[in-house]
Amino acid sequence: MARGLLRAPGFAPFVLLQALGALGDNVYKNALAVAVVLHAGAAGPVLVAAAGGLFILPFLLVSARAGALADRLDKARLVRLAKIAELALMAAGSAALISASDAASLAVLFGLGVQAAFFGPVKYAIVPELVGAEDIASATGWIEAATFLAILIGSIVGPALMAEAAGGWLVGCVVISLAGVGLVAAFWLPPLTAAAPGVVCDRHFGREIATLLGQARHTPAVWAAILGLSWFWAVGAVFVTEFPTLAIPLSRHGARLVATMLAAFALGVGAGSVATGRLARGRSRLAACRTEV
Repeated sequence: MARGLLRAPGFAPFVLLQALGALGDNVYKNALAVAVVLHAGAAGPVLVAAAGGLFILPFLLVSARAGALADRLDKARLVRLAKIAELALMAAGSAALISASDAASLAVLFGLGVQAAFFGPVKYAIVPELVGAEDIASATGWIEAATFLAILIGSIVGPALMAEAAGGWLVGCVVISLAGVGLVAAFWLPPLTAAAPGVVCDRHFGREIATLLGQARHTPAVWAAILGLSWFWAVGAVFVTEFPTLAIPLSRHGARLVATMLAAFALGVGAGSVATGRLARGRSRLAACRTEV
């Protein structure tokens, strides 16, 4: 089954570019959190919290628009555009880290949030077009496993690199290289036809978001899943945001301690995900809920 999936046209490159994107984002985000705490002094905790909000805000603002575009346009083309934007943003972010400009680094982080928000709907919608209907669950498992591994590695590597004397340069080289390889992988995707080319984007972002939420509320299983996932990410964001502000003042090896704490947190999330999958086995309502979301 696994070998057959990886031979499906475009699936292996997509898994690779998705994992590399998650890896680069987490290297940069966690390296930036350490840099901000080290540079900003007493204002560090506030800036770290602001950084988390800046990355998440675009998901609220543009996700509905991104979903409509994913229906209207060739998804392979959208993936390539997203990876080009990622490469440009990582280059700008590297320059910001090297120059120790917290303001520029936070601006780049917001840009990465916009890029990730536009890529998200494509990421979930592209799988059924790359593999057969009977392999969607297995394909999603491969993508989730690769993404989890990337998050774990990025959570360790980002703070560890910033602990070095030339941390900004090292992080820059890593994230630019990852984005470049991801862009190359994007060109191995086959052309994918638009699912609904007649979809019209609402010019009013607020109304578009309200319409999307209203539609979700009419499907109780989907609405419950959205609330559960939102709560999970809210709690996780609080913990991850506080790790640098807790660890760095306590130890002269604070950056490495942050990496350890993030790794432990990511491993816990992974273990819980595996346990949930096994507990939900055979329960069609939970499975359907996961598929719809």
